[in-house]
Amino acid sequence: MLIDDRPRLTINSVPELLDELATAGRRRTYPRGSLVFAEGDEAHEVMIVRDGSVKVFVTSADGRQVVIDVFDTGALLGELATDATSRRSATAVALTRLEVVAVPAGEFRRIVRDHDGAALAMVELLTQRLRAAAHRHVELGAADAVARVCSRLDDMATRYGVIDHDGNVVIDAPVTQLDVAQWAGLSREAVVKALRSLRALGWVDVRGRAFVIRDRHALRRRATQ
Repeated sequence: MLIDDRPRLTINSVPELLDELATAGRRRTYPRGSLVFAEGDEAHEVMIVRDGSVKVFVTSADGRQVVIDVFDTGALLGELATDATSRRSATAVALTRLEVVAVPAGEFRRIVRDHDGAALAMVELLTQRLRAAAHRHVELGAADAVARVCSRLDDMATRYGVIDHDGNVVIDAPVTQLDVAQWAGLSREAVVKALRSLRALGWVDVRGRAFVIRDRHALRRRATQ
C-alpha cells in the first residue's frame, strides 16, 4: 500500500494544462546520472517531468553540492526563469531514466496566460515550493544532524514509501545516502552516523539501498526537535 498522507501538488493536478503544454513541447529522455541542465545555462525552456526523478542542486563556495529538492513525475522545472535574459540558478541531474517535455519559454508564458485556471495553479505550486524552502531554511539553521535525516526520511516515506506486511514503511527510492546527505546539508559520514543512531533506537533499518521506517511517529517527532 502506498503512502500518500501529504500529497504534493504537481502539474498533473491540471490535466488540461498538462495536455496543452505537452503538445507545445518536445519530448526528451535522459539516462540515469546524466546532466539535464547546469547552473548558469541560458533558461530558454520549461520542463515537465513525465517520468522519473531528478535532483536539483546548487554548488556552494567550497565546492559542496547542496540539494534543493528532488522532483518526480508531474513536476515543473525552470518555471521561474522564463524571460529572455534568465539563466539557470541550479543544476539538475537525472536520478533515474528521465523523460521530460521541454516547452519553449515563450510558449509556456502564452499558455499560462491564456489558459483558464493556469495562473492560480501556478500560484499554488509556487506557494508550496516557497513553504518547503522556508521549512528547509529553518531546518538547516536550527536542527541537528539526526533531526535533518529524520525529516528527509519522512519526506521520502511520503513520496516513495510502501507499507509491507509487518506495517513498516519501505522506501525503495532512487535517492542514495549521499543524496540524502546533500539534501540535508550534511556530510555522508554524518548521515551514516545518524542512521546508526536511528537503527539503535529501532526506528529505522537499511536493506541494501532501501530504507525501512519501523516507527514513523517517533521519526516525525524527532524531526521537529
